[in-house]
Parts: sequence; C-alpha cells; structure tokens
Amino acid sequence: MDAIFTPPLQLHKAVLVGRLQCLAWLQRHRTAGTPWIALDDTQACFSNGSTQVMIVDGAFGFLPEHEDELRGRLDELEWPQNELELRNAYDSKRSNRPLH
Repeated sequence: MDAIFTPPLQLHKAVLVGRLQCLAWLQRHRTAGTPWIALDDTQACFSNGSTQVMIVDGAFGFLPEHEDELRGRLDELEWPQNELELRNAYDSKRSNRPLH
C-alpha cells in the first residue's frame, strides 16, 4: 500500500488540514468514494471524533501492537470492488512474507 508522510504542521494552521491532505491524495490515486483511515499523532488535523483517523504516538509511530486495531477498522469499511481487489492482492502478498 502507498503511504503518505507529511511534515509537522503548526497547530493553528492545521485544523482539518490532515483530512484535506488525505482527500487530495485519494483524488489523485484512488477511485472516488474509497474509504480511508489516516494514521496521525494528533487529532488536531481532523474533526473531533473523526473515525477516519487512528492516533499513534508521534515518537514511536505505528507499532506491531496497533495492527489488529487498524485491520479491524479497515474491515469495517465498505470498499468499492476495484479497491477491494487491490487490498486482497496486497493482503495475500503480505501473508506470504515472513514477519520481521
């Protein structure tokens, strides 16, 4: 899967910027209506209570113990057929790799 990394933002300018960055990336790279979840170290870049962001510790990032939560949240989303095929292909390729 592709990942997007953004530089730290000044909080007074960041309100909802994270959501807008995600939508801009999706518009360029995915089918309209593709569901998404962002990993971020602050809720400030997203609307309060947004289910489209998973907060991770900025000092450590995404850790192996976060995988089950993220997979569960991804499984709850409604995927367009072509995106579901991409995700299934990625998952099957990933399952054949040893974990590090």
